[in-house]
This record gives sequence, structure tokens and C-alpha cells, in this order.
Amino acid sequence: MPKDDLLYLGHMLDTARTALRLVAGKTRQDYDQDEVLRLALAHLAQVIGEAARRVSQEFCDAHPEIPWKAIVGMRHKVVHDYMDLDEEVVWDTVANELPALVKMLQEVVPSYCGGRCFGTPKEIEIPADTHSGSWLMKKKIAIAAGILLGLMAVAGLCFWYFMGKPLYEPGMVRSGKNLRASLNPPEQSGEASFWTVEKDIKLFHFSEGTEKDVLVIHGGPGYPIQNPLPGLKPLTTSYKFIYYHQRGCGKSTRPIDKFSSSNYYENVKTLDGTLGLGAQIADIERIRRIIGDEKLIIVGHSFGGFLGSLYAAEFPERVKALILVAPATLLVMPVEGGGLFEEIKPLLPGSMKREYEAFLRAYLDFSRIFSKSDADLAALNAKFAKYYRAAAQARKISIPEETEPGENGGWMVWAMYFSIGRRHDYRPALKKVSAPVLVLHGEKDLQSEKASRSYADCFPHSTFQVINNAGHFIFNDQPEEFAAVTSKFLSGVN
Repeated sequence: MPKDDLLYLGHMLDTARTALRLVAGKTRQDYDQDEVLRLALAHLAQVIGEAARRVSQEFCDAHPEIPWKAIVGMRHKVVHDYMDLDEEVVWDTVANELPALVKMLQEVVPSYCGGRCFGTPKEIEIPADTHSGSWLMKKKIAIAAGILLGLMAVAGLCFWYFMGKPLYEPGMVRSGKNLRASLNPPEQSGEASFWTVEKDIKLFHFSEGTEKDVLVIHGGPGYPIQNPLPGLKPLTTSYKFIYYHQRGCGKSTRPIDKFSSSNYYENVKTLDGTLGLGAQIADIERIRRIIGDEKLIIVGHSFGGFLGSLYAAEFPERVKALILVAPATLLVMPVEGGGLFEEIKPLLPGSMKREYEAFLRAYLDFSRIFSKSDADLAALNAKFAKYYRAAAQARKISIPEETEPGENGGWMVWAMYFSIGRRHDYRPALKKVSAPVLVLHGEKDLQSEKASRSYADCFPHSTFQVINNAGHFIFNDQPEEFAAVTSKFLSGVN
């Protein structure tokens, strides 16, 4: 037997014992309420899964009683279908089924090393009715064990992403929860192109037009608008369109470069509070107070449409009108059909599909996320545009070069993933928005019409319209029609 197998088996055994010690005397309610416990179990599961994956084929063949194929197969399932992971199964596996795995390893490992390889381990108390035969005969238990052992070996999802709980819930910003600073912005520095929204955060902005203010929120996340939108230019005699770069991207402050701490949980909280969804929504309210408007007219594109919608849910009395242009499919998670990542895949040329799958594995590798820098993540985010562009070309739609090199978001993008989590439903929060809403969808958009229409279904006073021969960037693809539809809508806003 390869000598490395003893190391891997030893890691599995020691780590499984540690997991059982952590859950000893705990209940499911304790598990749900103890964030540190959940984070610890996720980390320990990573060690178990990685060790199991590295055991040699020789040893696996010699011990078919251990469901190696199920373990590896579940690894692939979690990588590509992580949205369906069941917390109940995770808890049941650790608390009720893991003892059987410990017992099997305690029987197997000494037969190879005479009980001397890892010292003399303290035995874990095994329930009397738990034994390897019954465990292996139960399909449910075998599958559950596979989920546990492959859980963190996917090297793709962090504690919060696995457990599903979003860090942001509607109402948090209004109440000041998880914010670093007050909603009242500090005294402005007088710099013509920057707003100071927090003492250490400045937002770059520019404008075009006169008369009524309209705030334009860019998409991405992390892809700032560099120049005025063609579809809004015809309206500049009646409206002043104000563009800004969200914190963490473009010419605005990028407050985080690298994390020096190894405390994953604390890093997550810092990232969310500094660059997460709540911080971005709070900035919109701070901008409103800086420019002095009682109510905002908002144009939000893609992720900016999602952001603008949540701002309206937080501060419905501060919104005069909303125009949502191809709003991002993020109101509900998990996303039906897998979302944008899955929509892109079938449109890519065959030569690019394997490369894209490798990219996604790296892109979704949350296990080592805090070893990266802002520049590392910005480069990774920029690489996604390559595949999006290729998929768009398959639909015969153009993608504008909107962002200058190096100005797309880094940490801010991953902050959004932590903020929204794996499971949420923000739709009920939009029901209380009384302002008129226009939702626009491009006929050729990679995003489905159903996804865009879901926004219109949430707002009580909404209008939905499809723009023909347009993709995701409707204001570029059909600027004249976009201007006409937008102008008509705004003319009806009091």
C-alpha cells in the first residue's frame, strides 16, 4: 500500500473524531444558532473530503466496504449543483452517521500500521446500534456520508455559501444593521468628481444633461459605466443623468487589498460590511442626501437594477420612479435553471467548454478566497467577460467595451456572493414599493424574458416591455427606441 494512504486515512480518522467531539451533546437547534460550530464543521469536512479523494486506487479496491465512488461522485455534484445541498442532511450525517465511519476507520487503519501510526487514539463512543454492516446497507446513510465527505473537498464554497443564510436581508440598511457608518454622509471635500460617503470611501461620479436628476446604477457587479449611455442622450435636455462607480470598482475607493487574518468568519463579516450589498444600498441613500433630492428617479442596469430594487424596498418613500434595464436574476436563490453561469455554457463553442468549466471551478473556489488580492479577483472577474462575450456572439448580439482595463471590481464582486447567500427570496419586500416601475427586456438577451418579467410581477405599479433586436445592453443596441420608451414613461411621472 502506498505510504501516503496512511497519512490520508489518519487525517480522515482524526478529523472525524474532532467533528464528533464538537457535536457531542449538541442539538440541531444548537447547530442552527452556533455560527462558529457550523464554520468549524465545514472546515473539518474539507479535510475529510480532501483526504478521502487522495486515497490510492489500490486501497479503495481493497476496501470496497467504504463507498469511495459515492464520495467522489458527491464531490462533483456539490461543485455543479451546490444550490440543492440540504442542511438537514449535513447535520444528520455528522451527528448520527459519522460514528459508523469512525468505527470503520478504527478497524481498518490498525490492520496496516499495528495501531502505531498515529499513536494510541482515544476511542470515540459509538452507539450500540451503529455498525458498518447496517450502515452500508442503508442507501440514505451512504449518500449522506458522501455529502459530508465531499462537502468541502469541492474547494468552491465557504461557510455562508454552504449554509445558505444570506448576510443581507431587506430592512437591514434602514435599521443601520451591519453598516460601518451612519447613513448621514460626512462633510464633502469639495472634489468635483467625488462624493465622500464614509470617511475612507469616495465615489467617483460624472453627469450629462440638465434639469431633473436621474441616478444611473451600473451593473456587473463591478463593471462601471465609463461614458454616458447612448440611449439616454436624447433626454439630456430634460434630465440630468448622474453616473457613479460603486465602491470597490472603477475610480471609486477600493478599501480592501488583501486580508492578513486567517479567521475566515471574521474576514467574511469584514468583507460584507465594507463592500457587501448593504454597503452598496446605503451608498445610494447617502448619494440622495448629498445631492439633496427628496426622491430619486433611478435607472438600474443588470445588477444595478437588482440594487436599485432593493434600495426601493428599503426606502420606498424616497423613490419617485424606477427603470430596470435587464435586471439581474437574483431576486430568488437558488436561481431556476442555474442562472447565468449555466445559461452561458451551451452557447459556447465546443473548444471553449472545457476551459469554461475549469474557469468556473477557479471562480467558485471559496476555500482559498482570502489568500487572494483585489487585483487577483479583478483579473478573475474580467476573465468571465471573455465567456460572456463568446456566448453573446452565438446569439449575434454585441457587447460594448464599457470598462477600462483594471477598473472592474475585485473584492466587491465576491462580497455580493456572501451577501446574498445560497437561499433567499427578496420578492415580498418589493410589494410595498408604490412608485411606478418600468422593466425593459432585450429580445436576444442571454437572460430569459421570464427572469426579467419576474421583477414586473413583484412591483404593484409596473410596466413590462420587450425591445426587439436588443440584447442585455438595450441602450446601446436600440438607443432610439430605448430613449422613446424611457421618455414616455418618465413623462408620466409626477
